[in-house]
Amino acid sequence: MPKIENLIIEENDDNWIFPMDRYYWLGDPGHIWFLIEEKDRIKVGLDEFGSVQAGPIISLRLFPVGRLVKQGKLFGTLESGKWIGPLRVPLTGLVTEINTKVIEEPTIVNDDCYNEGWIIILKPANLKELDNPLIAKPDEEGKEKLTKFIKNEIEKLKVM
Repeated sequence: MPKIENLIIEENDDNWIFPMDRYYWLGDPGHIWFLIEEKDRIKVGLDEFGSVQAGPIISLRLFPVGRLVKQGKLFGTLESGKWIGPLRVPLTGLVTEINTKVIEEPTIVNDDCYNEGWIIILKPANLKELDNPLIAKPDEEGKEKLTKFIKNEIEKLKVM
């Protein structure tokens, strides 16, 4: 698969980067990225747009290791000074690891959401779920889908 350039969306004085080496969950609420490290190991985190909109994250409450979570359903919540919001899992699977660093210091998600700020590791039950229309894949079509999603999110913020 050819390497896809990162998606950079600029709006006024803001810009957001979306590495295109991973997938993005576009369900409601979206802003979840996931990276398939191995067929049975998927790293999951909050994208930059979501972390910026949340503001400084105060805490994360996550389902425990060993919990089976279903695609599109909760795997935890995020609390910032602005709101408490749901975190939805992009694929059905078993939570196999929690990033304890982000539990102890949640602002790591704000500071480095795509690397040190990952949230959970998931063992997927069925990779066929990748064909869900609410998933942007790391290809040109997925990049276009993600671009449309983020621009729509920006428009929603303008009317708030």
